[in-house]
Formats: sequence, C-alpha cells, structure tokens
Amino acid sequence: MEEITPQRYIELADRHKERLELDEAISFYQKACRLDSENAGLYAKLGDSYLLRAELREDRLNDRFTRLSLENFRKAAELNPKNEGYLYKVFILARKLCSLDEVTIEYKKKLESEKDPEIRKVYENCISKIPVLMLFDKGEDPRKKYVYRPHMLLTIAFDLGMLPGGLVFILIGNNSKKWAWLLPEGVGLLIFYLFYRLFLMYVRRK
Repeated sequence: MEEITPQRYIELADRHKERLELDEAISFYQKACRLDSENAGLYAKLGDSYLLRAELREDRLNDRFTRLSLENFRKAAELNPKNEGYLYKVFILARKLCSLDEVTIEYKKKLESEKDPEIRKVYENCISKIPVLMLFDKGEDPRKKYVYRPHMLLTIAFDLGMLPGGLVFILIGNNSKKWAWLLPEGVGLLIFYLFYRLFLMYVRRK
C-alpha cells in the first residue's frame, strides 16, 4: 500500500479549504502535522482553518475554534520565531480572546532574554503594534480593509420603507395635481433605493 506523504495531505486539505469544507481540511492538516511536526507553515495553515471555522460560526463554539487557531499560530511562531506574520497573528487572536495583556507580558519577557537580533526585531515590531491593535474591536487585523455589512433588520426595514414609499409617492403625485410635488420625491426615493441595493450587491461579492 502506498504511503501518504505530508505533502499529499496538504494538497487534500488545501482543496477542501478552498471549498470551505473546513472539518475535512482541518482533519488533513492535522494528519500532515503528525507526519511533519516541525513544519511551522503547516501549523499556520491549520490555524488559518480554525480561524475561518470560527468566523463562519455564530454560536458558543466560536471561541473554541479561535483558541485552537491561537494554539496553532503559537506553535508556528515557536517553530519559526523569525516569521513576524505568525507572531502578529498570535497577538491578533489574543485580542479576540481578551488575553492580549497576558501575551504582551509573555513576549516582553522573551524579548528581554532573547539574544538573536532577528528574533528580537520580530518581538519589538509586534509589541510596537499593540496600541494600533487595541483600537480595533475583537482583534481584527488593522491591515484588512473595512467591509460594510448592514444589519439584516436594517436592510429589511429599508426594503419595506423605501421601495413601497417611493411607489406610493409616485402613484399619488401622478394622479393628483395637488400632490404633484410627490412625484419627483418618489422617483428620487426609487433611484436612491436602486443604487443602495446595487451597492449592497457589490460589497457582498467581496
């Protein structure tokens, strides 16, 4: 029977991750990690999958997957301490889990005892970004662009108000000289509604 290599598991995991089949992706990444336990990039891939799993959930298991993501990025940062991206992700996830203070103290102590200038630079860079990171709720990466996401109830209220309101204004304004001024108002509401709906379609595709 042909032995399955870590690379083969990674390929399978990547394929499942692209399709958002995250349980399967996580399973294959875990198998790859067991065969190649010193590969920092593998733990980062596993951490990314857990984080995506957390972001797609809206229940009490969210924090559990975020913690698992943090554990794996910690492992990645431990195996490759010169990779600033891994460590910065640790800080971001710690912010999400309200444990940024503890992580900051931990890495300040590591900075004091670290002799390697490259690793010291990584620690210093990540620690210096903490004030910026604290400005963002739930630890979002400040390098990511903000994406507009209106609340569902707001969207429903908008649909029930703007569209029927515009149509009623047009109907009244078109059939009454007294209320003719409502016609352009109704047209304006419908145009605004149309552009807003097109805008929502655009941002949701991102």
